[in-house]
Amino acid sequence: MQNTIFECYEFHELKEYPEKYMPLIESINENYSMDIIKIYESNLSEGLFIHIKLKISIPTNGVYRELDVNPNEEILMYARTDYPFSAPAILFVRNDFPVDRIPHLNNGVPDSNIQMMNPCLYRGDINEWFYENGPMAFCDRVNDWFSDLVNGELINDDGFETVRYENISGFVEIDFDYLLNIISTYKQDCGDCVIGMKKKGEQCFEVLNLQYDKGLDKNILPCIFVFDRKNVISDYISQPFYKEKDLKNFPCESRIQHGIRKMENKFYERKKLDELKDILIIMAVKRPMQVIGGFSEYEFIAVLLSYKLKSSADIKNCLVQKVVTIQSLNKQMTERLSGTENISKRPINILGCGALGSKISMNLARMGYTEQHLYDKDIILPHNLVRHYVSKRAAIGFPKARIMKIEMDCMFTNNSSSHFENIFDIEILPDGLTVDCTASKRSLFWSLSREIIKSPMLRTEIYLGGKMGLSLFEGKNRNPDIYDMQVSLYLKALKEDIISKWLTYKQPEDMRYHIGFGCNSDTMVLDDATISNHASVVPHLINKYKVEENGIACINIFDFDNLSNNRLYIYEIEPMVFLSSVDGWHIHIKRSLYQKIKEYSKEGTENAGIWIGCIEKRIKRITVIDTFIPKDNKRDTNSVVIGKEGVKEYIRSLNERTNGLLRYIGEWHTHTSGNASPSQRDIKSFEETKVSTDGFLMTIISPTNTQNYIIKGKNNEYKRL
Repeated sequence: MQNTIFECYEFHELKEYPEKYMPLIESINENYSMDIIKIYESNLSEGLFIHIKLKISIPTNGVYRELDVNPNEEILMYARTDYPFSAPAILFVRNDFPVDRIPHLNNGVPDSNIQMMNPCLYRGDINEWFYENGPMAFCDRVNDWFSDLVNGELINDDGFETVRYENISGFVEIDFDYLLNIISTYKQDCGDCVIGMKKKGEQCFEVLNLQYDKGLDKNILPCIFVFDRKNVISDYISQPFYKEKDLKNFPCESRIQHGIRKMENKFYERKKLDELKDILIIMAVKRPMQVIGGFSEYEFIAVLLSYKLKSSADIKNCLVQKVVTIQSLNKQMTERLSGTENISKRPINILGCGALGSKISMNLARMGYTEQHLYDKDIILPHNLVRHYVSKRAAIGFPKARIMKIEMDCMFTNNSSSHFENIFDIEILPDGLTVDCTASKRSLFWSLSREIIKSPMLRTEIYLGGKMGLSLFEGKNRNPDIYDMQVSLYLKALKEDIISKWLTYKQPEDMRYHIGFGCNSDTMVLDDATISNHASVVPHLINKYKVEENGIACINIFDFDNLSNNRLYIYEIEPMVFLSSVDGWHIHIKRSLYQKIKEYSKEGTENAGIWIGCIEKRIKRITVIDTFIPKDNKRDTNSVVIGKEGVKEYIRSLNERTNGLLRYIGEWHTHTSGNASPSQRDIKSFEETKVSTDGFLMTIISPTNTQNYIIKGKNNEYKRL
């Protein structure tokens, strides 16, 4: 047959063939658009070749873009010897089939000697698709592909469709953004330059983001980058590359010779380059629209040119091998692959790079949080390898923060920094979200007492022997802050068992291990998978709640003894009202609670109740989170006597459910008129109050103002603003 594949290769008709191909042949016979002509084997490649006449329904207004496609086309369906575990391939019988104007093509058939262009029937793994859907659906898919072709529906306007290459000689990792910067800053419309690259394996290369020069490390070799930013090439690649002259359809091909001369004259180092058998050539071909899989309209095509430097060979006849270009990992690709392109990302300060912190840090980096500042004054010890993100023995003895930066640098260029210093010695913390992974009370109180943290921070810890993870994300302007959020969460223990269980949990003595050198560092027995589960929640909290007005508390239950118990709780924690400080003590009260008490001051009779909360002397903080108003209060216009009904029962329940973390810390009463100054009766009451704690808060609320008094000491001294 003239002008067909049969002219190029020998085909031998078969009368018998293996039984495994029968379902495919039967499916073709049942397909309304396909008629089998003959069945062959060939020296082209092992397997079965089924010659088919394909009936194509041509649109009434003609074939899209007047492509040379006929109502009856002949195709070859090629099934390899590993059928049905691999999908058949479709080969065009006509040698002049208009492949240079058709998207969705493969160059070659995988694991075969076939190098011809053929339809790309499925963007994903066609072999998996075929095994799941079978030969009947495959024949229908072939019909659909040719129907889409003649109707102009192969192109989805989602980008320029590049050819898929099979049986290639390797791949090269390139930072496309680096090459685009060279193109945009070059003085002329077309050009060439010599760039450094490394050979990472027999079939793997990495182009470095640096201009090649003499005297570089012996492992850094030159490659040539050529481009043309003026001429737009709309045709698709329509033939395999065998010799350099096959590249002439690309205008930038003319610059390859210039690049070789630069290597020979300007950068030639005999000892280093004489053994260079193949030269890596990268061409930037401008396409009419953004290239699928890239960030620009340039398609980067790479080949290995068999050329020996300082030879007189004509490069046009030198052999070339196709090398697939792969976008190296950068922030943009990281965001695209993780689906976080539309999430704004602030810098991250990581306090603590241990088992939990290291995983949170890397999860964030892989989502595009590429600017991280890592703080940890600790080194990797052998036991850390069981649960740390880093598992290489070579890391033992290195600072944890530094190792994490190295891990990020291995993935992509980033703006991260590592700091081997005591957290409490930090004088300046970069602006950004601070994530505290230290599980240290000292760190918690340091973050509250120092003013170097300006933005809301997130603190995460693991409790209940690993079965509970708690993450607290501060509200706007750090209100509520981590401490007040914890106290607010304590109150929920009155109604929610999981929180009460957390607050009353006692760690078994046999869970305590002393490790490290010359220290007693306590840890829990916990597997890496459980820590990873808790760490995986934190990046999602950051993505979703970073602009919330309220604080967000997240409890993650991962019960490895009973997986059906696993669940997640999200609580919104409202901001606090900051009352005037007294004698250096800061008084914070839940906003809705304060508004409620203020309303009582507008009533015709005075009212009173007890304050519930926490007093933390290490930061001189009084946090008021609830009140209890006895039903037997004796209320009058100018006085109130606080009752006792239900008080003991409530305090007992509070103590049991919160393990004593929430306490009766003071009292309040209202004045119905005037200001909040204490009356003679109030002063007498202050003097008679017996205090056995660090302090006792007395609050007077009037319609016009609020005043706080702190009673402390054995002499019942009280101070106010």
